[in-house]
Amino acid sequence: MRSFIALLLNFLLLYFTQFAYAEYNVYISERNGSGVKYNLNGDFLSSIPRNTDGLASNSKTLFMTSYEYDTIHWFDISENKLLSITPSGGNLKEPIGIAYGPDGNLYVGNTWYNNILRYNASSGEYVDIFAFGDGLLDAYGMTFGPDGMLYVSNTFNFSSILRYDIYTGDMEVFVPDGLMMTYGLTFGPDDNLYVSGFSQNNILRFNGSSGDFMDIFVANGSGGLMDPTGLKFGPDGNLYVCSRGYYNEGKVLKYNGQTGDFIGEFTSQGQPTDILFTTTPIPEPSAVNLFCYSLVLVSLFKKFFWRCLS
Repeated sequence: MRSFIALLLNFLLLYFTQFAYAEYNVYISERNGSGVKYNLNGDFLSSIPRNTDGLASNSKTLFMTSYEYDTIHWFDISENKLLSITPSGGNLKEPIGIAYGPDGNLYVGNTWYNNILRYNASSGEYVDIFAFGDGLLDAYGMTFGPDGMLYVSNTFNFSSILRYDIYTGDMEVFVPDGLMMTYGLTFGPDDNLYVSGFSQNNILRFNGSSGDFMDIFVANGSGGLMDPTGLKFGPDGNLYVCSRGYYNEGKVLKYNGQTGDFIGEFTSQGQPTDILFTTTPIPEPSAVNLFCYSLVLVSLFKKFFWRCLS
């Protein structure tokens, strides 16, 4: 009996872990060179399209804006290849910020025209001009918060942070003017907002509910931080920041996710612009696999049944 139970447990463990395991990938874009895909150890895996800026994902597809080429790239994560979808409409020119919304649409900072465009993330079809005016200038950084609202780093115009309701289009100033040229922004595990201070070489933290300033989370120049752009919290809970630095001397730096203390350099890379963590989509079990596993399971139960009768 004990041997049978042990064998059954091992079988179930093998079966479920085959499909439950997911591998983390790290994508880093670069405006003046090739983007790169790494694993969590910082080992190079492959190149991704060059001259890209903002990154977003819906777990299956990676979306990349290209300021230089005036387009958005659709990239299949599991197949590791560029898809043929090209957005049309909206007069897309010099896009930078991008975010995938809970409504299944892409929100894109169209910096030349100082507006935010909306595209269908599946087809690439243009939906509408989501936002313009009200002081919106150069939406370099965009992210969705825990509340489902769209947060936009208004990089120039004294760098305010705007918050939009994507269903009504209503806008409010979440963090007022005076931030001295911010760039990327992301929400942390504590649900607070973290913003890269491009001109001050630091990372600021704001209350995720009220927008009130909390502290300078990463001190000016900590770990060699220079001209920070995109930033994200990794699956390890630490903060990863793209530090563009001098021309072709950029790095991605890692900081303690609770204290902001410098941990070390994740990788060196030209002029990194944005960073994104994804998981390789979990494969669906094939019909053949299910059939084979079913035969094994039936065989185990037959043996158990005859043992009980004998």
